[in-house]
Amino acid sequence: MSALTRGPHTVVCTPRIVIGQDRTGSNKLGPGPSKTYTGVYVAPSGLAAFGQAEDVRSGGTVVNADYVIMKALEPRWVGGPHSTVTWDGEEYDQVGIARRYTRGRKTQHEIIKLKARGVEVK
Repeated sequence: MSALTRGPHTVVCTPRIVIGQDRTGSNKLGPGPSKTYTGVYVAPSGLAAFGQAEDVRSGGTVVNADYVIMKALEPRWVGGPHSTVTWDGEEYDQVGIARRYTRGRKTQHEIIKLKARGVEVK
């Protein structure tokens, strides 16, 4: 899908990986190697889609700061739950796993949900 291979946005994903274990044997997570994705499309999701005036990025009252990344299947998304995504100078947390849509030759894509960090309703 051409819109998903030549999108206007660039994002950087820093996955969380197991870096060791604590004294109780539980896994300790830390940042892994970052990967940059160019040509993706980032769009508001949920209530933020109803108007930029309610978006944290426009300086207005924050109602919802959820976004989705839509991208082609390749290169594959390296992030998972708890990954950090940087877009346009802001940090976001990845919510859940990347959803892959593989039906149809021209509509194959991945969708990744994001939530802004440190967002407060004012």
